[in-house]
Amino acid sequence: MIYKKVFELIKIKNLTISFAESVTGGLLASKITDFPSSSSVFEFGFVVYSINAKKKILSISDGFFKKYSVYSKECVVEMNNKLKLLTGSHICVSVSGVGGPTIGEDNLGTDIKIGTIYYDILYKNKHFTFKKLLTGSRNDIRKNTVNNIYKSIYKIINE
Repeated sequence: MIYKKVFELIKIKNLTISFAESVTGGLLASKITDFPSSSSVFEFGFVVYSINAKKKILSISDGFFKKYSVYSKECVVEMNNKLKLLTGSHICVSVSGVGGPTIGEDNLGTDIKIGTIYYDILYKNKHFTFKKLLTGSRNDIRKNTVNNIYKSIYKIINE
């Protein structure tokens, strides 16, 4: 399974990983901690579900959210920049999006759709940012987001 492959690759390369999760609500961290000795690779996992949490934990400014949506490429890149400063991990992963079944009040009237997911992987000082439009139930969207992210992590660090 992709989770074990990622875990083993990170361990073999002697790297560390940290997460800043919104829409996935801790599922990314949960998958890496399924394996014994996960503490050798996993450093931090923050569930920053609300804008308030993103401000307090990641120190993202009010002004940022006045300019950019919480569901945007800019948001996950900024989350990852702050996560890197906070943790110093070799691999930083941030995710935000709309799991449904409705869209948050602050994005009503925008063109954002349920199932829109943004994630960013910061590795070797390079951002790899992805946008996905996923379908299914809230849980399907969250699980598929995690699978997509782990596949992307594997591809990026295996090159």
